[in-house]
Amino acid sequence: MRRVLLLWPLLCLAGLGGAARAAGFSLAPTVLEIDPDRRMTVETRLTNIENAPLTFTVEVMRWENVNGQDVYTPTRDVLVNPARFTLAPLGKQVIRVGLQKRVGAAELTYRVFLRQQPSGAGAAPQPAAPSSTPADGSAANIQTLLNISLPVYAAPASAAPKLVYTPAVKGTDLELGIQNAGNRHFTFRQLSIVSDTGQTFTLASKAVLPGSAVTLTLPGFAGAKLLRMTTYDPQGKELYDELRLP
Repeated sequence: MRRVLLLWPLLCLAGLGGAARAAGFSLAPTVLEIDPDRRMTVETRLTNIENAPLTFTVEVMRWENVNGQDVYTPTRDVLVNPARFTLAPLGKQVIRVGLQKRVGAAELTYRVFLRQQPSGAGAAPQPAAPSSTPADGSAANIQTLLNISLPVYAAPASAAPKLVYTPAVKGTDLELGIQNAGNRHFTFRQLSIVSDTGQTFTLASKAVLPGSAVTLTLPGFAGAKLLRMTTYDPQGKELYDELRLP
């Protein structure tokens, strides 16, 4: 008897702005921005680049950052259509997201989760623990299922991020606290931090939500007096800043 072991790796597309392409699919855009002064809906397009059908369920969750950790909670603020669909081989599907809540001065943040379902299955089973050989000695097929996460932001044009940096030495390391005191998120994309003492720290992507804070641990940066920080905006323009340390 052959068993299928299902793996759900999460593809979190927080830092990508335009399109994403991976085995089996392409997706564009990957960051959903709602301008409440113009319209309360936004959409993305998923394309099947394989010669086999792909079935997905779609769910939207409220996204917050609490004590440096991402927290997701069910919400009725946002409607998504369709909530379940099957992509034909080489087919395309438009996914529409509509905000039902009034936007105030501060940005609202959500995430859309697209979860691929096992082929030929009705209800999605719970993920099984990875195992190369089942206990009974029977053979197993491992099926990797896509679990895609897209950020959704809704903010007035006047909203803006305001980053406040708080460094603290911990042994040979430097802990860099980053608080967003503004009312719009800021995403570090391909962040590079170089110290005046020669240490380098890189981070692919990190969103700092309004009113939240994150801490970056910079190994070996304890003796630094200057940090040179480089990141990129959604259009790929380089952003540069310097932070002088006490």
